[in-house]
Amino acid sequence: MKKGSSRKKKKKLWKKRAILVFLSLVATELVLRAAGSLYNYVQHQGAPKADFSETEVRVLCLGESTTAWGLSDSYPSQLQDLLQKKDPSKKYLVYNEGLTGATTGQILEKLPGWIAKYRPHYVVTMMGINDPVFLSGRKESILLRVRLFKFIHIAWVNLTRKVKSQGQAKVLAKAWKNEKLISEASKIYYDKQLYSRFGADQSAHAGRATHLFKQASWLEPKDPRPHKFLGNIYLRYPKNYAWAEKEFNQALELGMVDVDIYDGLGEVYRNQYRLEEGVKRLKEGVKRIGGENCHLRHFLIQDATHAKMFDVAREALEEAVELCPYNNEVAVDAERFAQMTGTKPLLEPLTTGAYSLGKAQEEMHNPMTIYNYREIVRLIELSGAIPVVMQYPTLQNKRLVEILKNFPKARLVSNVTNFNRALSMASSQEYFSDYFGGTFGHFTAKGARLVAEAAADAINAGSK
Repeated sequence: MKKGSSRKKKKKLWKKRAILVFLSLVATELVLRAAGSLYNYVQHQGAPKADFSETEVRVLCLGESTTAWGLSDSYPSQLQDLLQKKDPSKKYLVYNEGLTGATTGQILEKLPGWIAKYRPHYVVTMMGINDPVFLSGRKESILLRVRLFKFIHIAWVNLTRKVKSQGQAKVLAKAWKNEKLISEASKIYYDKQLYSRFGADQSAHAGRATHLFKQASWLEPKDPRPHKFLGNIYLRYPKNYAWAEKEFNQALELGMVDVDIYDGLGEVYRNQYRLEEGVKRLKEGVKRIGGENCHLRHFLIQDATHAKMFDVAREALEEAVELCPYNNEVAVDAERFAQMTGTKPLLEPLTTGAYSLGKAQEEMHNPMTIYNYREIVRLIELSGAIPVVMQYPTLQNKRLVEILKNFPKARLVSNVTNFNRALSMASSQEYFSDYFGGTFGHFTAKGARLVAEAAADAINAGSK
C-alpha cells in the first residue's frame, strides 16, 4: 500500500511540475510578445512619418524581377515620368527596390529598413509569384514566429559566434575586408543588372565589379563566390566563354553547388555549340542540386533535344513533368520534344488554361504568402504611407481583395482590363519577353508602361 501511495504522489508531483513548466513557457512567450509590441510601438512613434504637406512625393516600388528589371524601361522608372508630367508642381521621386527572385518573406524582412531609408508617401507592391517555388515551408516559418524559440535561437547563435571568434582577430579582419569587397561588387552587379542579356551596355560597371571580385578572390582564395560572379560577368562582358568556364569550374572545385553556376556552364557550351558537354554538366547539376528545380531541368531538356539526345531528354522531361507540373517552361519543352520526335506531348502548355505559377498567385492558398502580404501592408500603414497593392497582369484580384479586406487604406490595383484590351489589339510579345507566369511574364517597355499607368492612376485618384 505504501509503495502504491508513494508512486501516486510522485506521479502527481511530476504532473504539477509539467504544468508549471508549461505555464512558465506560456508566460515567457507572452512577456516576449508584449515587450516586442512595446518596442515596435516606441520605435515607430519616434520614427519620422511621411509628411503629405511636402512638395516632394516619395514612392517606393517593391517586388521581384518584374519590378527590378528594365532599367529606364522598368515600370518604376516610367511611373516617375507619368507622375511628374501629371503634377509638375511637386517633385516625384520613385525608388525601385525590386529584388530578382524575391519572395514576400524576403520583402517583409527588408521592409523596415527601406521605410526608414526612404520615408515613402506611397509603397507600390507587385509580389508573390516566386512564393510557390522558393518560399520556405509553413512548419519552419511557424516555429520561427514563436518568440521564445526565436529568443533561444538568437542567443545560441550569438554565443557560438562569440566562442568561435576568440583569438581570431586577424582572421575576422581579413574576412570583414573580403565581405566588404564582395558586398560592394555584388551591389554593382545587381544594381546595374550585369546578369541581364538585355538593356544598355554596362561595360564600365562590369569592369569595376570585375576588379572588386578579383581582389576578393586574391584576399580569400578559398571563397567560391567571386568566381561565380566573375563567370556570369565574363559571359557578357566581354563574352569570353573560356574565362567564364574557368571561373564557374573554379567555384565548383571550391565546393559551391549553385543553380547559377550550372546554368552559366550550360550557356557557355550552348553558345559554342558544345551541346553534348553542356548536357553532361546540366545532368550533373540536376543530380547534385536535386529538388524541384524546374529551371535547370528546362535547359537540360532543351539542350538534349537540340543535340538529338532523345533518351536523355525524355528521362529529364518525365522527371520534370512529375516534379514541376505547374511550370510553363516545362510545358513548352514537352511540346517541342513531341514535335521533334513525333510523339504525343507529356504535358499541355499551361498558357491554354491549365495550372501555372500565375494561377497559384491568383488563388493564393499558401498561408505564409497570405501572412506576409498582411504584415507588409500593416507595416506600410503603420509608417504613415499608403499601400498601393497591384496584382500581376491578366490575373484576377478577387482573392487579394478578400485577404486585405481589413486594410481600408490599401489601394488595390487590377491589371486585367488594361492588359486584356492591349493584348486583343497586338501580339503578346509586344508586352512580355517571356511567359514564366503562365499568361504573363517579364515586361517589355510597352508592358511596363501599362503597369506604370495603372499605378499612377491609383496614386492620383486615391481610390481602391
